[in-house]
Amino acid sequence: MLHTGKSADYVNLALKNGAVSLVINLGSGAFEALVEPVNGKFNDNAWHDVKVTRNLRQVTISVDGILTTTGYTQEDYTMLGSDDFFYVGGSPSTADLPGSPVSNNFMGCLKEVNIAVTSIIPNS
Repeated sequence: MLHTGKSADYVNLALKNGAVSLVINLGSGAFEALVEPVNGKFNDNAWHDVKVTRNLRQVTISVDGILTTTGYTQEDYTMLGSDDFFYVGGSPSTADLPGSPVSNNFMGCLKEVNIAVTSIIPNS
């Protein structure tokens, strides 16, 4: 569903076998989370709200405001060092993306996609 980054710094959000998969690597090893529905799959022709937040090393992924997983990225790295493209919905070669748990692009609909970045160091 979403990807940015190359080699050791990347974020990948995907739908894998009906569950929501998140893989984040800030350069020191990947944090991986898989959110699975209680019954069925998320690819059920219904809208779902997926929210991912990161505060330094703490990562939280929530689906429909109910199913939530929280964890921490490895080591002390806190910045995503990526100047790569930001893919939404798919990429030219999904299988080649680092951290991608799927080999095919997302097939479905996306709406109300919001990406917010808060800088703690203002521009000088």
